[in-house]
Amino acid sequence: VNKVFSQTVKLYGAILSPIAIPLMFGMLWKRPSARGAIASLIVGFCITLFLKSSYPDSFVIYTGGGMLASLVIFFGDGFLNRRSAAKDQEVDNLFVQVNSD
Repeated sequence: VNKVFSQTVKLYGAILSPIAIPLMFGMLWKRPSARGAIASLIVGFCITLFLKSSYPDSFVIYTGGGMLASLVIFFGDGFLNRRSAAKDQEVDNLFVQVNSD
């Protein structure tokens, strides 16, 4: 029973950061696009799976690698992304609605 719980915690920890980074930072920072969030999610999962198969006993390496990849992709897209004025206004309106109450 303890081994099942331990494996569940490791699996959840490995997949949490690629999901949480675009979710949480997307609510705080307007610049990244949906493309960046999805790319961050996919690349984070792929890097985590690759590192998990390469270093199966090192939770820090495969979790940290996936987290780092997600952060780089998400924030990289935010810094490199150029939106139209209409899209910027749409995003600003969304943030105003979310922050209204």
